[in-house]
Amino acid sequence: MSKNNLKLAQIIRQEAERLQSVYEIATGDPDGKAIADGLGHDTPELLRVLARLVEGQTVYRAFGAPGNWGYGTPIGDALFAAIRDGSISTAPAKK
Repeated sequence: MSKNNLKLAQIIRQEAERLQSVYEIATGDPDGKAIADGLGHDTPELLRVLARLVEGQTVYRAFGAPGNWGYGTPIGDALFAAIRDGSISTAPAKK
């Protein structure tokens, strides 16, 4: 992994933490779960997913299991469908 990729991942994570803090302050909810409209509470975690992808993790490792996002949610359902049809592999990354 290049030094530049590591730096980019670090910056993305910092932005995720800043956004999470804004949600916590705005809602008084430390998990940010009270935000249902607008960007939504998944946005900080999606930035963290992006950081993991930049670091070279597989899509499955970067996102985690569909249940981590919640079955019946758009992201959870999309991950489940992609795993089921073989678009996303759950196998470990090749080294």
